[in-house]
Amino acid sequence: MNTRERETIQRYRKTFPNDTLKTISFKTGIQLTRVFRIMNGKPMKVSELEVFENILGQRLGQNKRIMEFENIVKLAALDLTVRDIETIISYIERKLENNKIIKQVVTNHISENLIA
Repeated sequence: MNTRERETIQRYRKTFPNDTLKTISFKTGIQLTRVFRIMNGKPMKVSELEVFENILGQRLGQNKRIMEFENIVKLAALDLTVRDIETIISYIERKLENNKIIKQVVTNHISENLIA
């Protein structure tokens, strides 16, 4: 599975975290066994990748803030200085790292409660 395929699956899982394999199969029109293989890292056909990206695109259409963010990033890349862009990148990386730490703490807390 190449990087674009992996990123698309990760975005799909993040956007639809509660979708079962059956639900994904229904939404995409891809056979259940094929969805299982894709979710476990098998390479995708171009048509399968397009189906996942179309579903995500429809979801993005509903969430205009994400589209606005992408547009602002493109404008920033064209208009801002390298130093300004580095500052923004640093800020976003810190936010992502903080989010990752929070998720780990929550996951560990839930796991501890299940064991106890």
